Amino acid sequence: MAFMTHRPDKNANDDHRGPVLTRMVSLAKVSAWLCRVGAVLASLPLVAITFLMVDTHILQDALAGTARVTSPGLGAVLLESADGFSSVTLITEQGYSAFASLTLPIVMAWALWEAGSLLASIARTQRPFERLHARKLGIVGMVLAIGSLTINIVGNVLTFALLKALSFTGSLSFSRIIEPEMLVVGLCILVFARIFDYGCILQEQDDGLL
Repeated sequence: MAFMTHRPDKNANDDHRGPVLTRMVSLAKVSAWLCRVGAVLASLPLVAITFLMVDTHILQDALAGTARVTSPGLGAVLLESADGFSSVTLITEQGYSAFASLTLPIVMAWALWEAGSLLASIARTQRPFERLHARKLGIVGMVLAIGSLTINIVGNVLTFALLKALSFTGSLSFSRIIEPEMLVVGLCILVFARIFDYGCILQEQDDGLL
């Protein structure tokens, strides 16, 4: 009795993959565009606050050492221009530092831009499981994970240094050290990056059989 081994028909496999690939490419194109728009929007608060500080001369007064620091109560700390007409919150009543709030948009914009680059590459090559894509996804995860651990620490240190330079003698209270939501998302993306790595191995094995 002769035993026959059935081999999958390559054309049949292509027929099944075609519609899935088409939908994936379309979705990747739209998602890449949304990520890049999101990156721009995420950076707008930083631009707006910087413009406000320059326009109201608070930044110049702070650099010149003539700005005033006030604490209206409830733990908030304000930086006022020398004329007293403009002010910026350095520490909110909830204990969040302004420098951390300025750094957060940078981290989010960076992560969104990298994600957009990844999705655009997937749409262009029509091959999701590539080593380059796994590395890009890993970068997104690392940016979010590291950012979640450093944003508030760096922001708090800069705020403390500025207040000491302006001879502020009041009490300080920072309520947030890490960004737990961002940390969880970053770690999940890092797991998916490893899954992509495994998918790359399977893709290379599949290509070797053709």
